[in-house]
Amino acid sequence: MAADKSFLDALSLGGCGHPGCTHSTHTVWLHAKCHLDATVGLAWENGILELHCGECGKLIIHVQAPKRVSVYPCKIHGALLYASYTYGSGIVKITCKTCKKVLGQFRVSEEKHEHNHPTMARR
Repeated sequence: MAADKSFLDALSLGGCGHPGCTHSTHTVWLHAKCHLDATVGLAWENGILELHCGECGKLIIHVQAPKRVSVYPCKIHGALLYASYTYGSGIVKITCKTCKKVLGQFRVSEEKHEHNHPTMARR
């Protein structure tokens, strides 16, 4: 039910993920399709990182992240969070929307469990 490293690597090969974007980098911004410019909210429980739309709360993606990491709001801009994944890194980065400072990083599981399948909001 949650994405692993191989799923995020495949997803990131398409670029940043914003509709119409022509970036050739292999970083994908994990954002909501319902509110493209909204920040993300996050929750972590039992090895699963949940990213959801910061405006309406709709699920963006579940990611296998076995270790909990504290994420603190940016001291200057508050809790305006973005999430990204770069091909091959194995890390979901949580950054400030405004200044892009990294506020936390979650290491992604190398492989999914047999009973898990990636869950991501459909475009």
